[in-house]
Amino acid sequence: MNYRRIWTGLLWLNLLLLLLFVAATVWADSSPSPAEANLARPGLAIPVTGAPLTDARTNLSASAVTTSYVYLPFVIKNHSVPTLTPLWRFGAAKVRQSPLAYQSAGISALRLGWYVDYQANGSALPTLGMDYVPVVRVKQLKLKDGSPTSIPCYACPYVTPYTYTISPALSQLPSLAQSRPGLLWVIGNEVERRDWWVTGGADQGQDEIVPELYAQAYHEAYTAIKNADPTAKGAIGSMVEWTPLRQQYMDRVLSAYATNYGQAIPVDVWNLHIFILQEVAGDWGAGIPAGLSNTVGTIYTPLQNKDFSIAWNQIIAFRTWLKNQGQQNKPLVITEYGVLLSEWYSSDFSPTRVWNDFLYPSFNYFSTYTDASIGYPADGNRLVQRWIWYSVDDDSLGPYGQNFNGNLFYSGLQSQPIGLTTLGTYWRNHVSTLPNDSGSHY
Repeated sequence: MNYRRIWTGLLWLNLLLLLLFVAATVWADSSPSPAEANLARPGLAIPVTGAPLTDARTNLSASAVTTSYVYLPFVIKNHSVPTLTPLWRFGAAKVRQSPLAYQSAGISALRLGWYVDYQANGSALPTLGMDYVPVVRVKQLKLKDGSPTSIPCYACPYVTPYTYTISPALSQLPSLAQSRPGLLWVIGNEVERRDWWVTGGADQGQDEIVPELYAQAYHEAYTAIKNADPTAKGAIGSMVEWTPLRQQYMDRVLSAYATNYGQAIPVDVWNLHIFILQEVAGDWGAGIPAGLSNTVGTIYTPLQNKDFSIAWNQIIAFRTWLKNQGQQNKPLVITEYGVLLSEWYSSDFSPTRVWNDFLYPSFNYFSTYTDASIGYPADGNRLVQRWIWYSVDDDSLGPYGQNFNGNLFYSGLQSQPIGLTTLGTYWRNHVSTLPNDSGSHY
């Protein structure tokens, strides 16, 4: 028997046991408390009884029988932060450039769910997750220098008998509707707004047309679209704002439609613009609605242009009118609203003041305010379903060197390079905190 090999093996075994004992002692003295260990080590702790000890770092005596821990592998499930998606309710009006022009400037971070460009553009596709809403333009013809014209003309009389143009042409609407099924079509933009004159420049205008003629134009456009695409939705043409005079205009539209076609006007989605502008013939503001003989209506001061309480009262009044027309169960969209006066007029129209006094309150009221007596039942009795801010990028200069307020981006077509404005930054920061929504609410 080789005793020398046996003694050598026993010696190495004793040495190994001694090393294991020293290592265990050091580990026990330096190991964290159970609570700390659970925080420090990603694993599942299995209690094992051991010798009592005192945790010197907390000066707390452990129990008579202290628990040590053996750690098993711990698998962490990857819970990624959800991607923020466009918000269906929030939109903005494209004026100068395609929304894609602002992609590098962060337009996706504004989470816009829809947009208009004030035309029915057959080539416009949903962009950056935004719905495109076409606008069919109408215009009552006027007589200028002996010839009919649809070009804005403040002092020109209407062609008689009354007639109008429509763009795109009525013959083109069916093919456009079939190529883009299921869209919301707005028929007319500020249809009651008379043309207005500009000192030293060409007259300007929107879709001026008297109420009885608009009823006919609406019928023809709506019928052409719905016959071609039954899934399409038709929205009434917008008015600049809602006032007693504007209500008279719309009352006449509804009356003329019922008289001419023997039924209530078929509106799938009601539509309005919300601005705070005085009604005085030949003066600044929204003017007197086409077809009305008044010279003065509702009076506002320029500083009230950003008074959201006035804007909200317009919406309440419009929703009340809808209920009285038996139309409460129809959605309401605001296809343009905002603050037009800017800092060239007063420091009260700074981006911070516009955000605090108008834009943020609008988000709050539009999103959360409900009223079962006048709201839209299918959307939790909210008064407004979708809204479009003016504008994405209208930083153009007016005839006196002024600019409109509200643009979320610099277009790059003026002195400023393409980029997010201060107001756009407020918008981006706000919507970044909002959860993703569930999509259409009508």
